[in-house]
Amino acid sequence: MKAARLPKSSFQAILSSYSQLTSSLLTGVQGVCLLDGNFRVVGRVGEIDEKFIVRTVISKGWSASGQRVPLCLADRQSRCIVALALEKSAGTLFGVFCVQQAVPLGQETPAQHARDTSNRLKPVLDCLHRELANLAPPAARR
Repeated sequence: MKAARLPKSSFQAILSSYSQLTSSLLTGVQGVCLLDGNFRVVGRVGEIDEKFIVRTVISKGWSASGQRVPLCLADRQSRCIVALALEKSAGTLFGVFCVQQAVPLGQETPAQHARDTSNRLKPVLDCLHRELANLAPPAARR
C-alpha cells in the first residue's frame, strides 16, 4: 500500500505552521526551508537561499552516510542559516530543515549556535520528522 502524498500547496501550509512555531522559539527568524533526502526543495517560507544551502551541506559531506551534526552556514554578514538533519533510524538522510536568522549577538561559536538552535527546535523537528515519515511509503520509513 502506497502512502498518500500531500499536494504541494497543502505541504506549504504545513511548512508555514512550522515556520510560525520556529519564530516563536527563536529570535530573528527570516525564513525556513525544507529539503528532502536528495536535497530537493520541498518548500520554503520567507527569504532563504536554498541553492547556497544545498551546495554547502553537500560540501560538508551530508550526502554520505553517517551522523550529521547541526551546521551554522555563513551566508552574509547580517544573516546565518542553520541546517538541521532529519534522519531515519538507520542514519540515512530523510530531510534537512533550515532556518535563516539574523546573526546572533554574543560570544557563542557558530557550532554552538547550531547546537543551541537544534535543541530549541527539538519539538518542531520531532513533529516534522513524524509528518515526513507518514508521507513516506512504508518500506522507506526504516
